[in-house]
Amino acid sequence: MPTSDERTGRVHAALLHHLATRGWEGLDVATIAEQVGCRPDEVLGGDGRLADLVVDALVAASEHSPALREPPGTSLREDVIFLLSGQAADLETDAGRALRPVMASRPRDPELVERALSAVMVPRQQLWVQVVADAVARGEARPRAMDPLVLSVGPRMLVAEDLDGGPVTTARIEELTDLVVLPLLTR
Repeated sequence: MPTSDERTGRVHAALLHHLATRGWEGLDVATIAEQVGCRPDEVLGGDGRLADLVVDALVAASEHSPALREPPGTSLREDVIFLLSGQAADLETDAGRALRPVMASRPRDPELVERALSAVMVPRQQLWVQVVADAVARGEARPRAMDPLVLSVGPRMLVAEDLDGGPVTTARIEELTDLVVLPLLTR
């Protein structure tokens, strides 16, 4: 018999896989319970909501995210490539793909989207802020690079590239860095 932690891990994995492959269609507690081999009350526990479980699953998946590893700090270019590479890897996981239907549900459940963004995106944004602040301190980036709009361009471009053409290659990440991100941060 699996432990509670093992069951929770399996529930999170099944939920994220369902969202990643089918979106919200057919997603309910009974479906996840059947996939995991447990009772529906064991999926949510207590009086939880499916939205709470989605956020919990995204947070748990984020704990092992390559996008949250500390960059080497050798140069702004290397750090940007490092962060974008981690984000690109994240986008290809079930958690990364599950985030798409969650984001698209903003009109239906804006609270869920805000909670998911807070839990998943804020830690990544904080890494970007730190990397650029360090580069500003070293004289590699201009102070205006700290503007939230400027800081968001690299990650947003990467998501757009992934949506347009699938997995983003290392060569494409380097191109985005050299042609788009670094000019914004340094000029």
